[in-house]
This record gives sequence, C-alpha cells and structure tokens, in this order.
Amino acid sequence: MAQVVCSVCQAKGGGLLGASKWFYRILARDYCETCAEKFADEATGAMVATTTAAIAGHQILAYHGVEAVEVYVDATANVEQQGPPPYLGGASPLKGKERRLALTRYAALRALKVRTLERGGNGLLGVSFQYFSAPDVGLGVAAVGTVVT
Repeated sequence: MAQVVCSVCQAKGGGLLGASKWFYRILARDYCETCAEKFADEATGAMVATTTAAIAGHQILAYHGVEAVEVYVDATANVEQQGPPPYLGGASPLKGKERRLALTRYAALRALKVRTLERGGNGLLGVSFQYFSAPDVGLGVAAVGTVVT
C-alpha cells in the first residue's frame, strides 16, 4: 500500500492504517488522527445540529439526504485519564460509564458533522443517537441526521 502523508503536519504512515497513526481522508485531503480531530473541530464548530425538523431563523435551501455514523470505544479503556471534550469544560463531574458515553456521543456528533461537510451541507436536522454494545468491540453510539443547506 502507498504511504499516506498528512496534509497538515506531513506525518507519514503506511496505507490508511499507518504503522503508529490512523489516517483519515476528509474533503479529499489526508490527515493524521491529531490533525483530523483539529480540522473537524474547527470546520464544524459553528455548524448547527438540532433534534428538531427546522432551525429557527434559518431557511432550508436544500436537503442532501440522511447520514449516519457509528463510533465505538473500547469498553475497557480508562477514560478517566483522557481530557474532557470541549463541551464538558474543565473538571468534569462525569465518571466511568457516563463519561465514556459522553465522549463517544461527542465523537459521533463530530463525525456526523464532518460527513455533513463532505455532502455539501452546513447543518443537521432531526439528529438522534442510539447506544449499543457490540461483542468484542465495546460501547457504540450511532448518530443519524438529515443533512441540509
């Protein structure tokens, strides 16, 4: 497999699963895991995602279809050692499984927003989350929403 180079930091890896890094293709550019997370947060930070069928004060110009993502987290991972996602602020009162769910839900929403960009949208309607456990994988969160402009 060809070597992949991050378009931001120039980190290199073999194929989409690098020797020591994951690589992601977002909007036709390759990113290492660190740069992909930063890009996703910056590119989708102002994007509106709502559980409702409309966004107050905004007119829906186009519907781009329904998008879904699934994000898994190792059920045995020690999430207490990970930093809180931005929306949780500094010291989070969430512990154990609650924290694991919050981190996984945040990752699923971020992935859904990136897919929205890839489909040409700038907002999400009717967002919902489903939680599940998968044998040999761990905890999972599926996020679904309608991509709109």
